[in-house]
Amino acid sequence: MILRAMHKALWTFTCVTAMGCTFKSDPVVATVDRPVSAKLVRHVVDEWGIGGHRSATAELLVDGREPLSVRCEANDGELVAHPSGKRLAFHCGSEDWTVVYLGEQRALLSESGSPGSEPMNWARAKDLQDEALRVADVWRWTELRTVFPELRPTAPLLRKAFWSPFPDEQWGAAVDALPLEEQARLKAEVAEDLCGNQTVRSAQRLNAERLNLGAEPEARKRFLECLKHAFSPQTWAPGDSSIAAIISLLGAEPQLQVLACRALQDGFATAPALELLHRSEAPCPVEARVVLDAKALCEQPKDSLLFAVALRGNPTLRAPLERAMARLGYAVVAPQVPECASANEGVACHCDFRLCEAAGTQGAAVTLRECELTFDDAKKQVNVRRASR
Repeated sequence: MILRAMHKALWTFTCVTAMGCTFKSDPVVATVDRPVSAKLVRHVVDEWGIGGHRSATAELLVDGREPLSVRCEANDGELVAHPSGKRLAFHCGSEDWTVVYLGEQRALLSESGSPGSEPMNWARAKDLQDEALRVADVWRWTELRTVFPELRPTAPLLRKAFWSPFPDEQWGAAVDALPLEEQARLKAEVAEDLCGNQTVRSAQRLNAERLNLGAEPEARKRFLECLKHAFSPQTWAPGDSSIAAIISLLGAEPQLQVLACRALQDGFATAPALELLHRSEAPCPVEARVVLDAKALCEQPKDSLLFAVALRGNPTLRAPLERAMARLGYAVVAPQVPECASANEGVACHCDFRLCEAAGTQGAAVTLRECELTFDDAKKQVNVRRASR
C-alpha cells in the first residue's frame, strides 16, 4: 500500500508499508548551452528501511545524441564545451576532467589529464586521432565507430579497425582513399595480423572489404611465412578457421602443399592442411610413426583424412594401419587385482590404459609404464601382465 507520494521536477519520495521508503532524485550537476547544449545528470536512489542503501548512476545528455553513461560521484561539478562544438569536458567534485569527443550520434570518453581543481586546459587534452588509436588498442570498437567519420583514415588506424564491426563500405572506402603505397603496406600488415588471430572472417568477407589480400605480393609472402609457423608443432599456431581462411585467400599456391606435407611428415598437421593435401594430386610420403603412434590412433577417427593422405603417399602403410585399427577392438584379458604397479614380474595384473596407446606397435608385445601388453591376433585379445623391472 502506497501511503504517500510527492513529485517535483527533480525528485520523488515514495513509502510502502513494511518495506520502507524510497527517495529518487535526478540532480543536474552542470549544464552548458554554447556552442553545444548539454547537461550532466545524476540519478540517485536512496532506500530507507531494513537493508536500506544508496545507488547512483550518471549520464551526459547532449542534444541530438544518445545518452552517454559516465562516472560522476558528486552532485557538484563543471561542464564546458570546446569552441569547435566537437568536444565537451566535465568533472564532478574533485575528480579530474574527462573529455568527451562528440560523434554524430554518440560520444567517446577520454581521460584529459587535467586536474579538476584547475580550469579545463584544452591544450592538455589528447588529439582525437591519437585517442582513437589508444581506444583501438583496448578494443572499444563501439565507441571508436561513433567518431570514425571525423578521423583521418591513416594506415595504423585502419589496421586496428580491421577487426572491428565497421560497415564494409565505410572501412573499404577509407582504405581506397589511402595512397597506393600505404594500401600495400596496410594489406601486408593485416595479413600478418590475420595469422595470429584465433577468430577470423571468411575469405569472402575479407575480399568484400576490398582488401583482396590473395592478390597482394607482400601479403602472400607474409601468409606463407605465417603458415610455416602455423604448421609447426614447436610454435603456437592460429586456429583452424584462420588457417582455412589463409589457404582460401592464397588459392592455387604450390608452396602450400610443400608446407602442409612437411608438417605432416613431422607428425603435425591441422585439419585445413590435411584437407589441402587430400584435394591435391601430389602424394606426401610419410613414415609409419605418423599414423601408428598413440596420438594419431587415439585422436583420429578411422575415416580420418590423416590416414587417407598417409596411405596415398605411402601405400606400404596399409597393412600395419589395418592391423592397428583391428587391435582397437580387441578384448582385454586382465584380472581386477592385483594392480600392475604392485604385482610381481610376469604376473597377470590390472592396468589402466587405452588400446589406442599400444595398438600401433609393429610387434606382438609392448610395454606401457609397468604393464606389458601382448597382442594375440589369432584370438583378437590383448593379455596384460607385470613388465620386467
